[in-house]
Amino acid sequence: MKDKDLIKILGVLTVYICIILILSGCSVKPKDQVQTYKVQIGKKCTVDGDVFSFVWLHTVYGPQIVDRKYCIK
Repeated sequence: MKDKDLIKILGVLTVYICIILILSGCSVKPKDQVQTYKVQIGKKCTVDGDVFSFVWLHTVYGPQIVDRKYCIK
């Protein structure tokens, strides 16, 4: 092999290794930092009962801030 071929191969390997490290570092997050939402359908109210809706986007992690029982006031 010539020196130019070896330098090209090492350059390509270095780029692939960097891409793999960047992608693997971005793919794992703690569950409390992930912004994952679920759709809740049906009449639900906030804790104080002032706001209600039939469709809610609620985070999967954390306390339940809307529920049907809060609508009874």
